[in-house]
Amino acid sequence: MSGAVKSPGAYELLGRVRLADALAMAGGLTDEAGRSAQVSRKRADAPTAPAVTTVIDLDKLATAKDEVNLELQAGDVIEVARAARITSAVR
Repeated sequence: MSGAVKSPGAYELLGRVRLADALAMAGGLTDEAGRSAQVSRKRADAPTAPAVTTVIDLDKLATAKDEVNLELQAGDVIEVARAARITSAVR
């Protein structure tokens, strides 16, 4: 787990763990978290192929719909995006 979470790092999945559970295990989102997370998964049928990445809308995840609250598998990599910073110049 990396990106805009309070406690990034590797976490052991015990039993069935969904994305929302994993985010909670990592202490939740930081104040700088954006609105999306990426879950990258190696293909079991083609381990040398590039990982398949699924982008999850974190606003939809908050509604706890199973279609966005993915069940995680061993080896999944989760990256929580940081929000874009918009600055304005004052003249």
